[in-house]
Amino acid sequence: CSCNLPLWFLLTLFVVRVITYLGAREKVYLVLLVIMTGVGAVSLHYLEYEKPVYVANICSGCFFFIMGYMLKTTQFSRIFFVIASILYLATLFFPSAVDMFPNKLLHGEYFLWLVGSIACCILFNNVFAFLKNGRLKIFAFVGRNSMLFYCFHWVILTIANLIKKLSAIEMSGQALFFYYLGSITVFFVIFFSVRHGITKRNVNG
Repeated sequence: CSCNLPLWFLLTLFVVRVITYLGAREKVYLVLLVIMTGVGAVSLHYLEYEKPVYVANICSGCFFFIMGYMLKTTQFSRIFFVIASILYLATLFFPSAVDMFPNKLLHGEYFLWLVGSIACCILFNNVFAFLKNGRLKIFAFVGRNSMLFYCFHWVILTIANLIKKLSAIEMSGQALFFYYLGSITVFFVIFFSVRHGITKRNVNG
């Protein structure tokens, strides 16, 4: 398929945000939603549900999004940090991974993936909240432009693949990795340089 496959996430995110907005009117609805979508995602996995594919990833997406919404302040309490740290360390001994688009388990246990992902988010949110005064600017920059990177990286890689194919240069392993990394870096350096120049010119009149 020549389409930008990673953009499936945008439709899922839109539906998830609408569902969360409707549920946020009453806290009890959010609790019910997070339970229903969590159970739904796990059930669809074990039932080997496949199509329409968006049903399953919307369930898991709602679970993560609503959990994040509900824990946006309480996650920074000491007890949550300790519990998340223990759970995250435990999942390192029982690693689990899921391809979220088709809701397909790659290895491990599906339920551990859900729990481990939430624990990991809480743990690193706490770490970066603690380090916020001395945060690395590169992380802040990536965070502010994350959707831009997400939407364009596939286009850049497609063009890079076309150039590689036309040049008939064989690359693999580390060489291929650095070729892709270099292509993405060059594109965004040019893009942000041009954008900065346009913004500066508009400010100066």
